[in-house]
Amino acid sequence: MRSIIIMATIKDVAKLASVSPSTVSRTLSGKIPVNEKTKLRVLDSVKKLNYSPNTIAKALKECKTKTIAFVLPNIQNMIYPLLAMEVEQEARKHGYFVIFCDTQENQEREQEYIDKLKGSLVDGFLFATALVDDKSNAILKLKEENYPVVCIIRETNNTSNTLVSDNEYGGYLATNYLIDKGFKKIATVIGKTDISVYRDRTKGYLKALKEKGIEVDKNLMWKEIDKDLKSIQNKVLKNFKSGNIPDAIFAQSDPIAFEVLIAISRLGISVPKDVSVIGFDNISYASNFNLTTVEQPIHLMAIDAVKMLISIIENKMEINNLKKIYDVKIIERSSVT
Repeated sequence: MRSIIIMATIKDVAKLASVSPSTVSRTLSGKIPVNEKTKLRVLDSVKKLNYSPNTIAKALKECKTKTIAFVLPNIQNMIYPLLAMEVEQEARKHGYFVIFCDTQENQEREQEYIDKLKGSLVDGFLFATALVDDKSNAILKLKEENYPVVCIIRETNNTSNTLVSDNEYGGYLATNYLIDKGFKKIATVIGKTDISVYRDRTKGYLKALKEKGIEVDKNLMWKEIDKDLKSIQNKVLKNFKSGNIPDAIFAQSDPIAFEVLIAISRLGISVPKDVSVIGFDNISYASNFNLTTVEQPIHLMAIDAVKMLISIIENKMEINNLKKIYDVKIIERSSVT
């Protein structure tokens, strides 16, 4: 028969030493002075019972779990598995573990994760889910409650410590690149407008057209409405079949660009012979599609975000609304002629 080992508890030690559990705790922590005779009695009881403090419970109580939560908007979007991998690798270098939370762009689900984790299970939060107009103000509330918080990729109006690419310049760079190639009828496929990156990339697109004296055609600004990226294929097919055919397309993320390329292929149209396409991100699959794209430094951003969050957790830097903007650049491949 297998024997059952019953571990001694702090209450058992307190009972044997004829003191309160709090006295045992104070004695073992060494942070608060305890009468010498009482201390010896407690330590003797600890030895007799072979008592080992619950280090997990202690860590939770002291809010030092060496664990961070990384809150993601949609793990099916190819940029986020890459970002998650980079974050996890960097966190492990510093002795931290990562809990991943996939919100599926649902703010109620995000709040559930926060409520579950913020009490004692994690030391801080890394968010890639920020919305420009966050009606729940979940991230701001955490910051007001003095929880270590860092945002990456996206930002809110009431931004916390944030690391983002220069998205407006990236949109300008992509559009200007197409204009310099001789294209004037340039469509853009826009992500959800409550996400900062798409608002900023659209600003850059419009700025480039204006500077070159190209009139903005609203019919060439195709907005992604549905959550499913595949809805983009339907949007592209609908526009092309209705005769609204551009010379070039600026897809405002690489995952969007992949759907654009698939839709164009379904129509039997050649890229870049008939229409050129440029994306934004330069995730690993971009090279498989021979996609010209705007690169944002995801690897560097992930490393810096983890370091910033850990610095806040370990009181090496203040929570002071830092914002770091990263340079972007064009990566040329064969999807633009």
